[in-house]
Amino acid sequence: MRSLKKLQIVCIILGVALYMYPFHHASASTNTHEKATEITLESFAGELKSLKDYRGKKVAVHFFSIWCHPCQEEMPYIAEFAKRVEEAGGIFIPVHLTKVDQGTNQLQAFLTHYQADFDPLLDKKGEMMNMYTINGIPTTIFLDENGQVEKRINGMLPKEAADAFIHQVTTRN
Repeated sequence: MRSLKKLQIVCIILGVALYMYPFHHASASTNTHEKATEITLESFAGELKSLKDYRGKKVAVHFFSIWCHPCQEEMPYIAEFAKRVEEAGGIFIPVHLTKVDQGTNQLQAFLTHYQADFDPLLDKKGEMMNMYTINGIPTTIFLDENGQVEKRINGMLPKEAADAFIHQVTTRN
């Protein structure tokens, strides 16, 4: 009986660890030949925006949700990163995974709490989430001027990757 209970506890711990792995573990992949998916979404402020509108600029696309603890933890850094990208001449596109976040009721409070001045796109149907195979959040994708995926960061955005992207933006402008 005791060994069965221990086995159950171990299974639960392993299950939780495997489930949470994509949310906490940052990894990067570079698919330089992968074209960014063309999609138009409504922003929180009600504007329609598409990635094709930003051709000619380097773009950082950041996927997040308000229930995600790593997203909450890194949001002050992401808000600062967004400002740095824009100041350097690049484009920062936040994407709120609305479909998995039970709507937008708490989104404004979340953005205000973390002093995030950006207007996120709302992925209400999970279109961008599915097209970019977002399995864990946060996830950040860097696009070149032609809309090609340069780098994908699964997990929290490492400072080194953020700094490298800012450097690329400033040297190309």
